[in-house]
Amino acid sequence: MEKDYFVNLWLRQVLHLMRRPGFVRDAAAEGHLGRRVFNLNNPAKSINSVIQFVRMLVVWANDASHDNYVVFEEKWKTLGKYTWEFARKYGDKIAENYKRK
Repeated sequence: MEKDYFVNLWLRQVLHLMRRPGFVRDAAAEGHLGRRVFNLNNPAKSINSVIQFVRMLVVWANDASHDNYVVFEEKWKTLGKYTWEFARKYGDKIAENYKRK
């Protein structure tokens, strides 16, 4: 199993929650991001920095303020619950993969 396996699982869920028809196109333009950062195949390799990831989140939140805040809020709560469950299930394995040698 590759080192980024669990990180990719979590990032895929985040990207899945962000998506709506046309979101990637709009977010790439608004957030000055390349479309490749929304790649579901290997997001841990496609997203190059925390700054880039935060910009993606900000564009997602900004998109919701124009569209429908209630939908964004529900997706954000879903992400929080998923992150909590994910950390409880895989947190030790992730820490083991990234521990210093």
